[in-house]
Amino acid sequence: MNREELRTLFWKQLELEADADRKAQLRLKDDVAQRRKLEDQHYYELLLADVQARKRREEIETIERNRANYVQVKALVEQIAAADDSKAARAARIAEEHQYLVIIASY
Repeated sequence: MNREELRTLFWKQLELEADADRKAQLRLKDDVAQRRKLEDQHYYELLLADVQARKRREEIETIERNRANYVQVKALVEQIAAADDSKAARAARIAEEHQYLVIIASY
């Protein structure tokens, strides 16, 4: 083989190696992009799960607050009713005492 043929073979070999390296780089780039895509999908799914869990927790907290409010309102209504009953009983006693005093005063 002469020099020109060796040079041609050498450059061909270099081109083949460079092409193989470039293809390996492209495969690596694709692999990295695919991994990032999978990671992004994973983080998106984690975010969705977190949002759903927070929503469920907030719903439960709202239900618990509503129950506590109901119990408190019920207790207040009962206290008001008891106070009203007490006022009614007091008013009845006063009316009864008034009648008694009127009867006594008429003697």
